[in-house]
Amino acid sequence: MPLSSPDCPQAHRRCASLHRALLAGVVAVAVLFAQQAAAQTLTTARDIAAHVTPKDGDPAAVSLDAVVTFLDPGNTIFLQDDTGVTFIRAAKSNPRPAIGTRLRVSGVTHNGLIIGGIKPETIEFLGRYEPPPAPKEITQDDLASGRYHYHYVTLSGVGRSLHRVGENAFTLRLLTGAKVVEVRFDEVPTELPPWVDAELRIRGLAAGDINDRRELVAPYIRVRSIDDVELIKSAPPEAFESPPIPLPELQRAISRAHRVKVQGVALSAPLAGGLFLRQGDESVFVQTDDTGIKAGDVVEALGFPEMGVFSAHLTEAECRVVGTEAVPAPTPENPGGLQDGRDAELITLEVQVAQRTDRDHTTELVTQTGPVSINVTSPTLLPREVQSGALLRLTGLARVTATRSDGYRAKPTAYRLWLRDARDVVILQSTPWWNSERIGLAFGGAMTLALLALIWIALLRRQVSRQLTVIEAKAQREAIMEERQRIAREFHDTLEQELAGLSLRLDAALPRVADAKAHDLLDQQRRLLGRLQTDTRDFVWDLRDASRQDAPLDASLRSLVEHLQVNTTVPLKFESDVTDLKVPPLVQHHLLRITREAVNNALKYAQARSVRVQLSRDEAVETLALTISDDGKGFDLTAAQAMDGHFGIRGMQERARKISAELEVSSRPGEGASVRVNVNGV
Repeated sequence: MPLSSPDCPQAHRRCASLHRALLAGVVAVAVLFAQQAAAQTLTTARDIAAHVTPKDGDPAAVSLDAVVTFLDPGNTIFLQDDTGVTFIRAAKSNPRPAIGTRLRVSGVTHNGLIIGGIKPETIEFLGRYEPPPAPKEITQDDLASGRYHYHYVTLSGVGRSLHRVGENAFTLRLLTGAKVVEVRFDEVPTELPPWVDAELRIRGLAAGDINDRRELVAPYIRVRSIDDVELIKSAPPEAFESPPIPLPELQRAISRAHRVKVQGVALSAPLAGGLFLRQGDESVFVQTDDTGIKAGDVVEALGFPEMGVFSAHLTEAECRVVGTEAVPAPTPENPGGLQDGRDAELITLEVQVAQRTDRDHTTELVTQTGPVSINVTSPTLLPREVQSGALLRLTGLARVTATRSDGYRAKPTAYRLWLRDARDVVILQSTPWWNSERIGLAFGGAMTLALLALIWIALLRRQVSRQLTVIEAKAQREAIMEERQRIAREFHDTLEQELAGLSLRLDAALPRVADAKAHDLLDQQRRLLGRLQTDTRDFVWDLRDASRQDAPLDASLRSLVEHLQVNTTVPLKFESDVTDLKVPPLVQHHLLRITREAVNNALKYAQARSVRVQLSRDEAVETLALTISDDGKGFDLTAAQAMDGHFGIRGMQERARKISAELEVSSRPGEGASVRVNVNGV
């Protein structure tokens, strides 16, 4: 289009409009991407704490401005903003900022044990120090619920006890209402402060031990140092100077949340983690770590009252000896009295042992008196006569371990009885010889003997069955052998003798026949009769020597060659590269008959100077080869096959086919002859 065309201004305006539209689209897309990126980045502590990265997912990006509220020795940094709390995962590379420092943290989310945290990439100090956030006032129930986990909190109560944990930490047990909270300190002062029985306000991190289900198992408050504890009211001075309270008022003193003093006579040295004190007709258990107290000492115990399974007792008590008295006598009890309650008392009762368990140096007994079960603990091993069924008189210190409701009354159903020494056990009646343990052992022994007898009977029956099978097989073999011998005798005494007589008559008649044709016919019959005599003798020998069918093939062939050698002066040699080779009876029978036929033919017709029988086996192809060869005059194989009768080559071929074998006959005039039988699959 020419530049002077009147349409040029209009075209320029369209191009400018198009450029502005494209620019606006690019800006819109950039803004959209920026908004999406901002939406994917977590910027508040509340969102970070609530975020959970899927197992196969990618963590979310984090950018947070927050104030440091706590720093533990492992370099975990706890943060708080206006929405909630979170933390920076512990790492040696983390800085150690002061409490109240404002940080800007960039990184990705980290799945914490109970709330989400931050795996930092950069931590920037914003250069502003702010006073720590005001701690959240909580109760023990709030702490146990986990609702303020990792918050900066405060909790008030009375100090119960202080305990060092290694060299770098100690714990405070704080009584809040009727419950005790553990407070863990990261720094240990030179001397532990006098906080027992003092009213305190604790500031620290709400924390606790977490299981793999992200559940709070053991809540506690973590405190950096004793500077985070405010002393509201000091412990009462000279607490031991206060008057002791009567034991019936011990439970009502629990609501005071402070220590009280009781006084009584020690019924024994420290036992079961504390002392048993008698005050008049009442007794109480005092949990204490104090030692050096013995039976008969008058003891003042200063501790916190607490309700047990059946009655009130003192815990975390301090004790001092103020005198000595005679040890109170034990109270005789019967099963009915035990149901009324004898908690923390020294009692004597008669029981029958139900079970005994020995540990390293102690013995534990289980007994039952009426509806009440009693577990007895002896500080030493009891005599072996104390077994199940024995009747004993026991003296010991009792604690109720279980109760049941009877209307408005609690009745004990189980006790733990601690014996002071071996003198607290008197055997009234020894265990009967036939106790449950021995009956069980006897029954077990009888069952073992019965089982062994059954096994022996089964093995004996199997052995007898095997022996009977052997005997039956032997009897069958003997019967078969006897029958074969009988048949052989019959053949020898009848057929063989008659054939011999017939042969003699033919030999005598042959010279008297003048006619040539008749003479040749009689001569053929005489030769045929000779062959029948030979076959008959071999058949009789087969019947009498049955072992040739049962023995290994090589042994049977060797025996056959030795038998044939007796009737000839031509050397017969047997060679074998196999030993103890067992083959099926049918195969062995036909191989023996083929061997005998081949050897007899060599002896009768070949004029051989020697005959060799060879047995070999090719294990690679599982083939057995039997070869009978001679060095005789040989023959024309084609002519021999045409003239062969029933007892020649054709007969050997038929036997070979019956056992799926291959028969090869090779011979040339003047070069001897060879018969080879190849049996596959052997």
